[in-house]
Amino acid sequence: MKPRAPGGEPDDWPGPGLVPSLGRVTGDHGPGPIEDYALLSDLRTAALVGKDGSIDWLCLPRFDAPSCFARLLGNDRDGHWQIAPTAPVRAVHRRYRDNSLVLETDFHTEDGVLRLIDSMPPHEKNQHDQPCLVRIVEGISGEVDIKLRWVVRFAYGDAVPWVRRVRETDPVLDEFILAIAGPHTAVLRGDILPRRAEHERAHELVLTVRAGERLSWVMRHDPRPQEPPQWHLSTFHCHGPNPLTAPDLQKPRPGEEVFERLPLSPTRNPHRVARRPTARAAASAEGA
Repeated sequence: MKPRAPGGEPDDWPGPGLVPSLGRVTGDHGPGPIEDYALLSDLRTAALVGKDGSIDWLCLPRFDAPSCFARLLGNDRDGHWQIAPTAPVRAVHRRYRDNSLVLETDFHTEDGVLRLIDSMPPHEKNQHDQPCLVRIVEGISGEVDIKLRWVVRFAYGDAVPWVRRVRETDPVLDEFILAIAGPHTAVLRGDILPRRAEHERAHELVLTVRAGERLSWVMRHDPRPQEPPQWHLSTFHCHGPNPLTAPDLQKPRPGEEVFERLPLSPTRNPHRVARRPTARAAASAEGA
């Protein structure tokens, strides 16, 4: 199966002639034509990849989850992940490898040919693996300067995450970039990690790929466990799970026995406040 242009011709773009660089600068660039996008999927979610090497749509961890890349519906600032040559591109050739959803994109420039391989490993039934997106660049000929730009925006572009570089040494050395916005998390690992772009909430990397060289990056959904909430009151401290999400809501709330001993109200529920009787109710009481 090969992606095809509207006219039914093989997916070769842009054809004869020289086109501007695909490595966009910061701005409000919108998405490309919908027919320029190829599909990646792991049977749980899907990503859309443009001819310019930009992933402009991805929801994690499922199809019905909020997006983390939403440039398809907005602009660069709504989230995308682009890997493309910085020099002008003469042509782009794309194809799916054999009968798989492994997408291969060849960028032809004056300096050489670069191949971008995109895939999402299929989810195996009854496995607890997390969705991940794999991107690999290979130098086919010459030397090609490329630019990687990673802009994560959760919740359809509305949530700008906190992003930090993490270096762990136990049990093994591991370095990655972690993006967090509320319950949404994503982790980026790779042979060379990008750095934060100056005066931007984005990460960029510029490097030269020579013939025979191969570099890879993996973005994975990372549902890290949340720390149990803690309540700190002047009269007591209780530590435990949120009672609103506890499996048995009939059980006493943490510290309930302490609340019962506090003279906060004449009732056993400290949150219940006695109402002041209305004038009508007072008159009825007097008449009785």
